[in-house]
Amino acid sequence: NKIQRYPIAVKQVGWGQGFDTDSDAEQTALNKLLHLFRTEEPFLNKEVNISELSNQLGVNRNYMVSVINVRMNMTFNTFVDRYRVNYMKKYKAENPNVNPKELMKIAGFSSVKTFKNAFKRL
Repeated sequence: NKIQRYPIAVKQVGWGQGFDTDSDAEQTALNKLLHLFRTEEPFLNKEVNISELSNQLGVNRNYMVSVINVRMNMTFNTFVDRYRVNYMKKYKAENPNVNPKELMKIAGFSSVKTFKNAFKRL
């Protein structure tokens, strides 16, 4: 009987018919992450990781990974590296005499190799 009633309950409540909680929750999680990256620039920390950021935002780590993969169509590392590369471009424009290796460290890259790999990926 319970199996028969479930589809009726779903129909009456309207789940799956314009009631898009997953999408809203995903957008909320993504908005929190984007706000954090714009305001606190955690990507400048070479040890930034999805677990700590998810915890800071009050979002499950696996859920955040999924949101970035689906909504941004990229991995967390690619997401972070894009912010780092964009930061480097802005910083270089404002500080044209900065040493490239120093700039990579300022932007959060732990090594030249890490930077090169990120740059290739982007």
